Amino acid sequence: MKIFYNKHGSLTIFMSLILTVVIIFTTVLVDGGRIILAGNIVSGAGDMALNAGLTYYNSVLQDTYGLFAISKDMNELRKNLEVYFDATLKSNGLHDQGLVKELVDIALSGSSGSEISDIMKMKLADDGFEISQAAGANLSNANVLRAQVLDYMKY
Repeated sequence: MKIFYNKHGSLTIFMSLILTVVIIFTTVLVDGGRIILAGNIVSGAGDMALNAGLTYYNSVLQDTYGLFAISKDMNELRKNLEVYFDATLKSNGLHDQGLVKELVDIALSGSSGSEISDIMKMKLADDGFEISQAAGANLSNANVLRAQVLDYMKY
């Protein structure tokens, strides 16, 4: 029974238990932060892709009739928006700036020549991009087209 009275190493066991809990808690917080960050990045990339897609409107229709038309069919629009979305997800702003890239390479690796990697390492899946049109807001709908033309003719 003398084994229960030996107190050598009790602080080590206590610290091991406390550190295990702290490390697990920190890991959960870091992973939660990465999930929230990924959601914000994807949301921002979607907004930027849609804004970039809206810049390619038909200027002749806009100037003549006040109609805002983007593309002829959904496949063309989907292809363009997917390119914009994928380019926005890839954060390669530092790759294109020569001096900044070299300085970051030297700071991170100690020597030049290594590539800077994206922290989140997010990629667009093969069938991961999907767009849908707003119901009743298409110019192929005769009522929408008529209302737009009549509204433009008022002024």
